[in-house]
Amino acid sequence: MTIKECYDAMGADYQNTLNRFPNEAFIKKFVLKFLDDNSYANLKEAIAAGNVEEAFRAAHTLKGVCLNLGFDNLYKASSAITEIFRAGELAGAKEAFEEVEKQYNITVKKLTAKEEEIMNIFWQHGPMFIREMLAFYKEPKPHYNTVATLVKLLVEKGFVTFRVWGNSYRYDAIVSEKEYKGAALSDVISQYYDNSYTRVVSQFIEEEKMGLDELKALIAKIEKG
Repeated sequence: MTIKECYDAMGADYQNTLNRFPNEAFIKKFVLKFLDDNSYANLKEAIAAGNVEEAFRAAHTLKGVCLNLGFDNLYKASSAITEIFRAGELAGAKEAFEEVEKQYNITVKKLTAKEEEIMNIFWQHGPMFIREMLAFYKEPKPHYNTVATLVKLLVEKGFVTFRVWGNSYRYDAIVSEKEYKGAALSDVISQYYDNSYTRVVSQFIEEEKMGLDELKALIAKIEKG
């Protein structure tokens, strides 16, 4: 998936964003940094604590980041909730945050798909250098620096390791596909469902219309972590 395809999937305006940045490489650089931005988490915590001032600050920060990156749908949702807090109110914040949460989840899901794409290369082909990884991408291939940045993020998260070979680094996955997806699922439950897997199951029943066997498999997967 290219960065433009990510934007299209999020309902974001890629071309307008490209017009504001020097080139696509800059967009990729800052889009990846969004995954480490804590304004959404701060917003959620402030709302739970009933702290209007902190909620306004977090919402305003999230709004600004989304405006700069062209995340249109998330920008609209965070802008709406910012105005609620600007008035010093909590009334209506719960409903407004539901839309923020929905758009944030869509955005992050599309961005993290690029990380899993890299993990799949390691799982299927074993250890390799960054330049070797490019051969496994379809056209149009991502820039070398984009892949290198993603790999370094995966190293920081503890999913990938490396060995020094002369002046280069050879990378490889240190977690299995099952472990990686289990960790990703645990993060989702912790961040978006307050560590309650019953909320996850409820949502799948209501929105995905899952059958009994599918629900049992989902619960078993969650309980294994």
